[in-house]
Amino acid sequence: LRNRVVAYMEEGEKIWNTNIPVIVLRLADLTKSQYALTDLEEKDNEKTKRRGQKPG
Repeated sequence: LRNRVVAYMEEGEKIWNTNIPVIVLRLADLTKSQYALTDLEEKDNEKTKRRGQKPG
């Protein structure tokens, strides 16, 4: 992945294939802005953002 895809990515490009596990994308040294998050990842991010906020 690192040699065949990341090497040819330009500024602002993103990998949209959500079938690739996130751990594999992270091991290929991709940042979160370089790949699409799955629905589960997005839900986890929402939960961590809301933690600590008081309802009201």
